[in-house]
Amino acid sequence: MSFLTGKIKLIFPAASRGESNARNFLHHIRSLDPVAIFAHGQYARYPFKKSRKTTCLIFFALLSLCLLTAAGADASPLPAGGASSGAGGATARFAPAKSENPNPLGLLKDAVVTFFNPMEGDVLAVKDGLLTVAISNSASVKAGMRMKVLKKGAEFFHPVTGEPLGRIEQPVGDAQVVNGTSAGGRAQLKLLDGQAGPGNIVRISGARVRLLFYQLRDVSWGLSEEYYELLKKTGRFDLLASPLDNEKDALAEGRRLKADAVLIISQETLPPEKTSGGGGSTVLSQKLIWTSDSVQALESGSVIKSGQLKQLTLGDKLFAPKNNSLIMFRVPFGAHLVSIANVLPDRQLLLLATRNDISFYSISSSLLSPALDGSEIKGRSWEDFLRVQPADIGGGGRDEIIIGAKGHGEIFSYIYAFENGKFTKLWEAKGLFLRWIDGRLYAQRVSVASGFEGQIHPAKWDGTEKRVVLDNAKPAFPKGINIFDFALMDYDGKTLIIAYDDRGFINVYDDGTGALLWRSAGSFGGFPIGFKKEGYNPTQETGQSYEREGYEPAQGSRWYIKDKIVVTGHDALLIERQPLLKMARGLGYKSSRIGVLRWDGASMKQLVLGDKLPGTISDFAASKDRLVILESPVFGVQLGRILQGDSPFTTRLYMYPLGDK
Repeated sequence: MSFLTGKIKLIFPAASRGESNARNFLHHIRSLDPVAIFAHGQYARYPFKKSRKTTCLIFFALLSLCLLTAAGADASPLPAGGASSGAGGATARFAPAKSENPNPLGLLKDAVVTFFNPMEGDVLAVKDGLLTVAISNSASVKAGMRMKVLKKGAEFFHPVTGEPLGRIEQPVGDAQVVNGTSAGGRAQLKLLDGQAGPGNIVRISGARVRLLFYQLRDVSWGLSEEYYELLKKTGRFDLLASPLDNEKDALAEGRRLKADAVLIISQETLPPEKTSGGGGSTVLSQKLIWTSDSVQALESGSVIKSGQLKQLTLGDKLFAPKNNSLIMFRVPFGAHLVSIANVLPDRQLLLLATRNDISFYSISSSLLSPALDGSEIKGRSWEDFLRVQPADIGGGGRDEIIIGAKGHGEIFSYIYAFENGKFTKLWEAKGLFLRWIDGRLYAQRVSVASGFEGQIHPAKWDGTEKRVVLDNAKPAFPKGINIFDFALMDYDGKTLIIAYDDRGFINVYDDGTGALLWRSAGSFGGFPIGFKKEGYNPTQETGQSYEREGYEPAQGSRWYIKDKIVVTGHDALLIERQPLLKMARGLGYKSSRIGVLRWDGASMKQLVLGDKLPGTISDFAASKDRLVILESPVFGVQLGRILQGDSPFTTRLYMYPLGDK
């Protein structure tokens, strides 16, 4: 549909699990090359809001183009073996065997691929539903294989030369190999449906097989991505993915997706006492099941020792995104907050917040699908959500949702819980922000007019009375540090405070003494969410007026909701942003990325994490096996989409598999 008619396309091609050559994919995104983006990426189905007036789209597109032109762009194994036969057909089972393949995942891959090796044979005889077949490459035949039965038709010839070009073939049935070939190159197949007779042929074609890669809930994301990529590189499969992760749903999902077979992946961790040589290990197992009749063709597994596991995942790197496993989704325009929540016991969900709505999605695979039967948290039409944090404040093994919001010139805080299949508001207050830090609840008073007031105080959640109780007598952190400014890090028995200041510099304090231990040499780019203080006089702090200082207003004239800092071990993850123009940060950002600061006892070492993304990262979240990044292009406008008749207003979510450190 044409952009000029004001009609907006709402349906995109379905998302793929991971993109090959994703390093080039990121490079093209940085250069905002729409042709390359659509050549390398497929996108999830998501609705977005279209602009009311076409003139707004054209205005922002032209403005973005001008600014981008001016600013520039930075941009020991258990392979399958043996066979057992029964009423359901032959199934390959676990059988110890030696192999020269140093990669235990390679053994799993080989076991699956051998079921789909292209081959052909002639039907010699048929008796009681059993076909005797002469196979050309008989050494590759194995029990459980499925072949098409084809009836030979008339030859067809070149219309000019008269040379024979081939023979018309008609599919007449399906058959499964019962046992391998004998010394004479003969194999027996069981006719599953249709009919067959002497003179027919059986064949496994070279066409790609539609295979549903179905990983169960406890499978490590990074490990499954390694295996997924191995299968993908064979070129033998069209790999399908599903948001489901329960084994009982696998076959029904495979049929819904019109898969030829389902490959179910599971994982088990073995303790050191059950592993030869100690050290512990992981068993990655697989089942190959035909979707047409639910017959299991293969069950095999590979033992991955702890040392191999590090090599297969990310070794000793903390967060090193595997570029060939990058997954990208288009999500609702206006989404600006993301987190990972356990609102159900032992199940991680993706939390995605737009202006005043919060939705939850399953993240068990590369597809995002609504979770909790579509239950959402809906704010009031006149408020904006500023900060969202899942936290088990009730101690019940599941997260409540803490929300900080602004509306009608006031600040609000809420606590929601998922109860009886829906979200219920447990508590609400004005003029207060809450935050859960290292297993404790804290609060700080705040107003829109003047920002944060006073210091951070401990608080308690009274589950019986459904209220928050503040301890106003005891400040919890040094003066000048506000509730969203910092994260805590333990180092050699000492607690460090890693904190932003209003200009985006990082400071490290000793929590015991309050002493400043380290300060970054430069700013990390500032913060997108900020508010002007009422009645502020810039000469009070600087002695200069705003006009004399330049394009950027004095920092004291505004207060900010600082970005997340995520601490793991001695590393702090945070957002680095590069403004379009250094002297006018309010115009937006041309690129951003997730950075890592590593404390060595005396200073922070800055590490590089992945490539820069165009526009700005509005929020991110990390779990033990995923890094999730929420990013908007410059001004939220992707120019290439205008040329394709789609809305240029878009938000993107990137998902990286992570290591196990």
